[in-house]
Amino acid sequence: MTIDMLDTGTILVHLGESDMRAYTLDFSDTADISDIKEGLSELICRVGNMCGVGTGGRCFLVEALPSDNGCLLIISVRAVSRRRVYRIKREKTREICVFFDIDSMLDWLTDASFEPSGYTLYSYRDRYILMPEPYAAPYSSAELSEYGRLTKVSLTAAARIQEHGTVIREKRLHRRYPSSAAI
Repeated sequence: MTIDMLDTGTILVHLGESDMRAYTLDFSDTADISDIKEGLSELICRVGNMCGVGTGGRCFLVEALPSDNGCLLIISVRAVSRRRVYRIKREKTREICVFFDIDSMLDWLTDASFEPSGYTLYSYRDRYILMPEPYAAPYSSAELSEYGRLTKVSLTAAARIQEHGTVIREKRLHRRYPSSAAI
């Protein structure tokens, strides 16, 4: 086996037949891939130690060319440039108002100065929950805080309330779409 360092990132290795047998390198169609990978891994570690190129934090591109009585390997050494990418998934939330007793909920319903549109009122686990429609105008937190507590919940929790809660009152938004004559 002869090793030539062409530059800092390229190593030329000439293997004879005995070296190929020692590292179980066989490039025929019947060769076992796992044996070839294991042999190349051992060879790269040995060549790296001999040339002073550490294997940590590096990737290797190995090109194999047949030659007389053996094989010629061109090993290109590259620094690993991958960085771990971490993503923080933000859970989408929805704002609801929780009334803790029936009196505060009834006070909210009978208040003449505050008439929201686009909401559903649920009874869920001994609580009364006001859930605005997604496209409704946002409620004033000052007006609602007199009667209940504004809380942000995940979309999963909102779906659970809608599925398992009992609808007490519902007021839908009525959208107006322009007619074709107005366009």
